[in-house]
Amino acid sequence: MARPPLSWTGLGEETADPVLLLHGFTVTHHTWDLLSSSLSTKHRVVLPDLPGHGGSASLGGMSVEATSDSLAQLLDKAGLKRVSVVGYSLGGRIALDFACRHPGKVRALALEGASPGIEDPDERRKRREDDASLADEIEKRGINWFVDYWQDRPLFATQRALPRDVVAAVRRDRLSNTANGLASSLRASGPGSMTPLWSAIESLDVPVMLVAGQLDQKFVETGTAMKKRIPRSSLVEVEGAGHCVHVEKPAEFGGLLGRFLDEKAPPPRARTGGSR
Repeated sequence: MARPPLSWTGLGEETADPVLLLHGFTVTHHTWDLLSSSLSTKHRVVLPDLPGHGGSASLGGMSVEATSDSLAQLLDKAGLKRVSVVGYSLGGRIALDFACRHPGKVRALALEGASPGIEDPDERRKRREDDASLADEIEKRGINWFVDYWQDRPLFATQRALPRDVVAAVRRDRLSNTANGLASSLRASGPGSMTPLWSAIESLDVPVMLVAGQLDQKFVETGTAMKKRIPRSSLVEVEGAGHCVHVEKPAEFGGLLGRFLDEKAPPPRARTGGSR
């Protein structure tokens, strides 16, 4: 079934080894600006705005599963058969779902501050109710109120010590979204609305790098649990970082990802001429 097209941009040579970057909730593809600039020297970098965000603001009512299918369509239209996928937070959950639903399109996964969803049904229902209530508040109070509220959450406390220009850039990116877009994204693709993938990830057959900030204890624990279930996975804890490693420790994250792609997901060897 055809899905609404996602807004996206691409960097690097069209024939280079492709990498798909999936951002988190409240930001846009611009959260990857520094990383994508570096990656594009060796890779074709594909940068979509997820439903409810940036140029895809009007698509906020799409579930994680529908978003995965829309990403598959995007890659088909771009002529990309297999990609390495990098996902942060919301983007990490979508990356996992995409790999489980479309395994033939994935060469490797790098997941930052990500989770396969909420396994306990009561906890999942409570989270869905809480997210729906917050979505109502976002629509009622507006984007400025919500960005202030979101940035004050303990999850992002480690970002307050970042340089002022970095903090300002993150805030601008969040404010570029719309209240309706983020609210609809929260309702449709929040953790409470996602089908948990804890059993499905046991069948993943690609290299997987799990990245968590050492100060983000919840996701260190989640990453540890995921590593036990995913056959070809490794877990890296980045010292001095919280939930958003690629913003808080960009050089370390870029180095980790670059080495992972070089070692675990090299591009297919080009065929030489001649006949047998």
